[in-house]
Amino acid sequence: MSRCGECKEKMFGGDGAQCSSCKLIYHFNCIGITEGYRKLGDRKTTWRCPKCKTGGQQPGTTTLSPLPEATLREEVKSLTARMSAFEELVNEEFGSRLLNIENSKEAIKTLENRVGLLEKDRDFAEQWHRMSYVEVKGIPQSVNENLIDLVISIGSKVNYLITKRQVNFVARTPSRDSNCPKSIIASFNNTYVTEDFVAALRTFNKDGLLTPNISGVKPQLTSEQHGFLRNRSTVSNLIIANEYISSGMDRRAQVGVVYTDYSKCFDRIDHDILLNKLTSMGIHGDLSRWFKSYVDNRSQAVALQGYTSNWMSITSGVPHGSLLGPLLFILLLLYVNDILSCFKYSKILLYADDMKIMKLISTRQDTLELQEDLNRFEDYCLRNKLDLNVSKCFCMTFTKKSNKINTKHELKNSASEAVDVD
Repeated sequence: MSRCGECKEKMFGGDGAQCSSCKLIYHFNCIGITEGYRKLGDRKTTWRCPKCKTGGQQPGTTTLSPLPEATLREEVKSLTARMSAFEELVNEEFGSRLLNIENSKEAIKTLENRVGLLEKDRDFAEQWHRMSYVEVKGIPQSVNENLIDLVISIGSKVNYLITKRQVNFVARTPSRDSNCPKSIIASFNNTYVTEDFVAALRTFNKDGLLTPNISGVKPQLTSEQHGFLRNRSTVSNLIIANEYISSGMDRRAQVGVVYTDYSKCFDRIDHDILLNKLTSMGIHGDLSRWFKSYVDNRSQAVALQGYTSNWMSITSGVPHGSLLGPLLFILLLLYVNDILSCFKYSKILLYADDMKIMKLISTRQDTLELQEDLNRFEDYCLRNKLDLNVSKCFCMTFTKKSNKINTKHELKNSASEAVDVD
């Protein structure tokens, strides 16, 4: 009598299934076989028990074979060697790329230096070429005119002979004013021809004019300016101020004086506004371009203990320590057509950027008129990008009257400090 391959109990009757591999017989209940086994028919001969299906192991179990220590050491050594090679490769690649970056920085710096030198050479060449240019304005245009013959004719009129061989080219330049004829630009082979021709023009006409239609640069600075000009000084400024104040007090009037000051005025002069002022004063051509070259394309840096900061472009201000700096300053600040239009009721006196605004005060209306002048002056400063330093502006009243008129004046929405002088 056979026994169950699972529970080892005796088998009775046909209540069992036989494995085709191990030939053991199992109870249906022991191996979880349902009634479906009886329906297999001929396939019963190929049925296998669960142990044979899993290779003789219990389901869900795994047997690990022992690994020798020597094998583990070899594996670790191999892995360490591979990691070391990888680390060397990464370091080598990183070092190579870092070196390329440093080389690129040096190349960029060298390129920037070369570009800077090329720009300087270009500017020098441009200035050199301009030295041989002469601009003549106000010559009427005509159809089919021969400009070379025209320049030769101008030379003969100013007693300076010019030949065609001495002329490189002659052309007319566009003009913004359609009512004025286009200027004539002439270039000569030699600089000395240019200089002699210009000298002859000046000798023939001190204003440098060939027709009455052109106005040259005229003395358009206000006579109230006493700074940076010949035969004027702080003394002349104070004498005129003292005379005005004394005269007013002798007439038993009250004299109001407003003192103004700017914040870093020399450093905040806008270059575009300055150049437009020069143009409006009649400065054109080579002289205008020379002034533009003088104030434009400037940069500055700070050097300290062998280190230099980045260079920054200068878009405002006049060069400090220069002879032209004060001149350019007063041209911008004190161009007569601008500054005098602000003061309809008051008298002004100036020394550089320091200004005295004086007004005889007899009635309350006089104080209002002085404030109107101050309002126009404030608008003028805004248009010309000049910053008034309100903390240094103050109002002073000179009077001998016991019942003076109280005055209060404002600049930039701030009341100026008041000082009374009896």
